[in-house]
Amino acid sequence: MGEQQILSSSLERLQSFIEHEHYKGYDPYDALKSPLFRLPFFKSNKLIRFGAQQLVKRSSLNLRPFLFVPKGLNPVTLGLCIQAYSELCGIYPDKKNEYLTKINQLISELKKLIPQGFKGACWGYDFDWEARYAKIPAYQPTVVATGIITNSLYIAWKLTGNEEALSLCKSAGEFVLNDLNRTYDTQNNFCFSYSPFDKQVVFNASMKGARLLAQLYEATGKEEFKKRCSQCCSICDESSAREWCMDLFNQRCRHMG
Repeated sequence: MGEQQILSSSLERLQSFIEHEHYKGYDPYDALKSPLFRLPFFKSNKLIRFGAQQLVKRSSLNLRPFLFVPKGLNPVTLGLCIQAYSELCGIYPDKKNEYLTKINQLISELKKLIPQGFKGACWGYDFDWEARYAKIPAYQPTVVATGIITNSLYIAWKLTGNEEALSLCKSAGEFVLNDLNRTYDTQNNFCFSYSPFDKQVVFNASMKGARLLAQLYEATGKEEFKKRCSQCCSICDESSAREWCMDLFNQRCRHMG
């Protein structure tokens, strides 16, 4: 069997498995989906919740069945599958209509998973997530989940011309610009927060928001997208980022001391 046949066979088996599972599966950080963490003590104990996430994530044994953690429908999975189907349209043109139908179905599912109360389309994970400086409930948005999904939607629009995919990207741009918090430097450049619920400075997460703004500028030519993207990217320059991080560290030390 040649390499192309091996690859084609692998793709078919993978697609079959994902669709058989209805796009559901486990996530490294899904420990808190266990019904155990709905009990009052475990629901409110941050240390135990954070520790359980790390234990389940790092264990060589899959502990989820013992904790009754169900497989979940992660919006990020739907986004990545939309991107994959879009790529497959070009690889297997004879199956293009089939893939386009699947793309539309998954976009419909993604729309159902958009949380209410924000300025635009956005997505989170299908499980509660306990971070060091934040607590993010299931399906509540983060810039990482939203950025991964919108990148997939943008690629889908570029490859297939799906206008609904682009419309969701535009809507998500409003979320990035209006719902995420910002931490500024002295040059008026800024870093987007990880979510609307915190002010964490995470450069690689912030850049997912910047990427969406760059894509929207390419698609629309709207100058605000270019300006905000430039401000966000400037702060992530290696030298300025290092200096800025030290300033933040010193400020926290003074605050604690």
